[in-house]
Amino acid sequence: LGSMGTSGNYSLTINGGFAIVNVASGDHDGFDSNGTITMTGGIAVTNGNEPFDSDGSISFTGGVWIENSASGGSYMDTQPSYTVNGGSVSQGERISLVDSNGNVIVSFKAGKSVSTLRAGGNVSGASFQTGGTLNGSTYFIDGQECAYGGTLSGGTSSSGSGSSGSNPWGQF
Repeated sequence: LGSMGTSGNYSLTINGGFAIVNVASGDHDGFDSNGTITMTGGIAVTNGNEPFDSDGSISFTGGVWIENSASGGSYMDTQPSYTVNGGSVSQGERISLVDSNGNVIVSFKAGKSVSTLRAGGNVSGASFQTGGTLNGSTYFIDGQECAYGGTLSGGTSSSGSGSSGSNPWGQF
C-alpha cells in the first residue's frame, strides 16, 4: 500500500484485541494505510522499518503500541503518549513489556534481529525485558510465541535511551 497515490477515503482502525505484523525481508512497512491510522484500544505490535506508515493522520487515544525496528525508523515520534525505549534484540529472543508491578502486558519472540524497541500508550512505568520465564500467562498465536498477562521471572532489562512523555490514557 504505502504512498501509491491511490485516491479514496481509506482508514486502518485498531479498537481492541491484538494485532501483530511481522514484516517480511525486503519489505519495510508494518501497519500501512493509504489514508489514516486510528488506535483506540488493544495492543499493536510491528517490526517494520517504518512501523506505522500513513498517507494521512495517525491518531492514538488508547491501547499500547510496540515497534521493533531494524533501522530505528518511526512515525510515532509525534504521538502524545508515554514511551519506553529498549535496546537491541536478536531473532528468536523473547521480548516482554512488563508494567511497574511486574505484570506482563505482552510478550513475543522477535521475528528478526532489531536495533530499536519502543512502546507507547498505556505504558507508564513499564519496561522491556528479554528472556526469562512467563508464569500464568495466556498464550496465543503459534502456541507459546505470543502471550499476555501473568508475570515474568528471570528476565533481563533491555535498556534504551530512556522514557519520555506523559500518559493521557491512565493505566493499562
